[in-house]
Amino acid sequence: MVVQSVRDALVAPTKPQPRHERDHGSDLRYPTMPHDEVDNHYRTFVERLPVVAYIADVRDTFEPIYIGSRISELTGYPCDALAAGRVNRLALVHPDDRERVRANDASAMALQEAFAIEYRIVRRDGTLRWVLDQASIVSGNASGQHYWHGYLQDITERKAAEDRLREAEFKHRSLVEANPAVIYSEPYPCDHSKLFLGPRIVELCGFTREEWLARETMWEDLLHPDDRAWAIAANDHSNATGEPFRAEYRWIHRDGRVVWIHDECVLVRADDGGPMFWQGVFVDITERKRMEEELREAEQRYRLLVEQIPAIVYTEAVDAGSPLVYISRQVEALLGYPPELWLSRPGMWRSVMHPDDRERIFAERERAYAMQQPYAMEYRLFAADGRIVWIHDEALLVRDGADIPRFWQGIAVDITPSKRLEEELAWRAFHDPLTGLPNRALFLDRLRQACSRATAPHRRVALIFFDLDNLKVINDSLGHAAGDSLLRLVAERLLVHIHPPATLARLGGDEFTVLLEDVDAAEDALRLAWAIEQALTAPFSIAGREMFVSASLGIALSTPNMAHPDDLLRDADMAMYRAKSSGKARCEVFDPSMNAQAVRRLELENDLRRALERDELFIVYQPKVDLSTGRTIAQEALVRWRHPQRGLLMPGEFIPIAEETGLIVPIGHWMLREVCRQARRWTGHPGQAHLVTSVNLSGRQFQHPYLAEAVLTALDTAGLDPARLALEVTESVVMDDVTAAVETLRRLKQLGIHIGIDDFGTGYSSLAYLRRFPVDFLKIDKSFVAELESDTEAAVIVSAMIGLAHALGLRVVAEGIETPAQLGQLRELGCDYGQGYYFSRPVRPEAVQPHYASSLAVA
Repeated sequence: MVVQSVRDALVAPTKPQPRHERDHGSDLRYPTMPHDEVDNHYRTFVERLPVVAYIADVRDTFEPIYIGSRISELTGYPCDALAAGRVNRLALVHPDDRERVRANDASAMALQEAFAIEYRIVRRDGTLRWVLDQASIVSGNASGQHYWHGYLQDITERKAAEDRLREAEFKHRSLVEANPAVIYSEPYPCDHSKLFLGPRIVELCGFTREEWLARETMWEDLLHPDDRAWAIAANDHSNATGEPFRAEYRWIHRDGRVVWIHDECVLVRADDGGPMFWQGVFVDITERKRMEEELREAEQRYRLLVEQIPAIVYTEAVDAGSPLVYISRQVEALLGYPPELWLSRPGMWRSVMHPDDRERIFAERERAYAMQQPYAMEYRLFAADGRIVWIHDEALLVRDGADIPRFWQGIAVDITPSKRLEEELAWRAFHDPLTGLPNRALFLDRLRQACSRATAPHRRVALIFFDLDNLKVINDSLGHAAGDSLLRLVAERLLVHIHPPATLARLGGDEFTVLLEDVDAAEDALRLAWAIEQALTAPFSIAGREMFVSASLGIALSTPNMAHPDDLLRDADMAMYRAKSSGKARCEVFDPSMNAQAVRRLELENDLRRALERDELFIVYQPKVDLSTGRTIAQEALVRWRHPQRGLLMPGEFIPIAEETGLIVPIGHWMLREVCRQARRWTGHPGQAHLVTSVNLSGRQFQHPYLAEAVLTALDTAGLDPARLALEVTESVVMDDVTAAVETLRRLKQLGIHIGIDDFGTGYSSLAYLRRFPVDFLKIDKSFVAELESDTEAAVIVSAMIGLAHALGLRVVAEGIETPAQLGQLRELGCDYGQGYYFSRPVRPEAVQPHYASSLAVA
């Protein structure tokens, strides 16, 4: 029955039609043909179509009257099962599409209109296929019924392609819309209208895509006035040549702010090379530009800072053969080579290194690189003018993002001045700055080395120790500058005669030493000593004056049993002092007896330091007599030392030691206190209240800044009338510094005490000086008194002294009177007072009263 319906619907009517009706009528007409043949033709034709044809009654629910055999390929179900209705059409439709298909069917049947719908079907094996279902109403001429003539087309591949296209389009759109850059395309030639423009353009400039597409001049209008001309010109050039357009320019945003744009556009060409359109991208680089500007400013600040630093700042690749990456301009000021030369010439740094430092420098760099540590070192470089420049170089490794060390970043500071200072200080540490000779430290070091080498008996070391005899006179008379000049000239002259390996050194002051090695006997040293003496005999010219100087020399030779090299210096020093004490300008060779004397002197010095504490010092008094009356009018206090082992020691045995060590000051203060205390006790005794007691002042005491205060304290403490105290100072002491002496004497005189010049006639005083000194009496030295009886010239000198003193209003005291003849002569010459053994030896304080009570008579 179904087959017959299909045949009726497909087979044309047998009644022939006019040709014009066949050609122009609306109804389908077929040529006269047997029904079976027609049926076979149409069936074959339909079955060969790449679709599934079907016929359904418009009055039914699309259940097929006929369906092509390809339905099996499409659904997997047999064709007869579908044609027989065993498989429902809607049952094949995917559940998600079924309602939509049902609504489509209802609408099509109600409106009797053609339709086309796409939906999915579920194949027998469960897989899905997309189909296009398209049908229209056709009337059957034979039966007069209306049918749905339609077909099902498998569009699964097309749908998959569409899905892929949509997915690709989605991805592309997502990429475009998510990308902070704005992609665009323009026609070729470019008229700045846009074929495509990314939606984020509004974020870039404030104008929407629609506004851009509607306004062809938008690009030009947005350009910053300062960029418009060159940007348009560059764009026109690319449009004319087809070359890519790349530019960075500024837009004025809709809100007025400036936006930096990176614009890059290329011409897209067809397969045959013909131009199609421009494809480009706008990128907002405002932040990058801001950072670049900040970086430039920071770099400028850094550069200014670096250029102002008084040091060379550099960046160097870790590969030593590469040129420097950066070096500051200070390198030209320091070394004379411009930065451009350093940056262009590999190995420049190496080429200016001092050869003696090069190996050390690279070894330190290799060590620092291996340990991944900074380095710091000092070395020398050669400047362009040949100067040697010392630098302090510090550098650290700079790493890249992968933590790989790439550069040495360093700073090099000129330390040449400090190095010169170090060298000078090192030189000064071992040399005398005045003469340039080795100093004590260097001389002692060479002495020790020489003694360590002198192991064989014939390899002895000799040392000559000498000082200049009259340098002090030159310093005092012409000033220390003249004395320094003399020392320099002496050193220069002696170096002519003293050659290496001998060493000439200045130990300080006017003391010099000469070190000789490999000496056989003292004669070798004596020959050099004689040469030194002869060299000094010629005059020295200083400040236009000729000056003569002599030297006292001491020689000592090393011995095998010498305990310490310094002993040799000590022995030579002793020999030199022996030469000086023997009359100066001579040479002495050390012998062991000198050492014994020196040891005795040292022991005496140590004992003297404790003598005051142990009350070993005591005072005796010797009277001064009025030569005209024989009456005792004064007395001189003299110190004695009762040594525990050596017995009574006279002043000549220990006062020089006290002078040299400075012990004379505390001893002198003790004497002042004791004399004032004793004199105060005598003021209550009849016949002694008028006595004036004299105390001798040493040179150190006289120069002490608080002498007047010490005297005043002694007077006040004892309660003694200052008129009962006299201070005696030697002529040589007051002449040492006349101006200072006058001031000191005036301060003492203001205390109300008497002042006398002791040992008059042995110094260099003159009438002019004596007139300036506020003194009361002069004491004629005992050497003149002793010669009165045997030397007529002595009497003349003493007479002149007495006459001079009286002319100045001063009294005269003669000391050392021992005979009646001396006393008689002094009376005749008009001497005022005298003292000496003729009258009395010095006596202890307790013996003074009965001794003076006898009213010493003058014979």
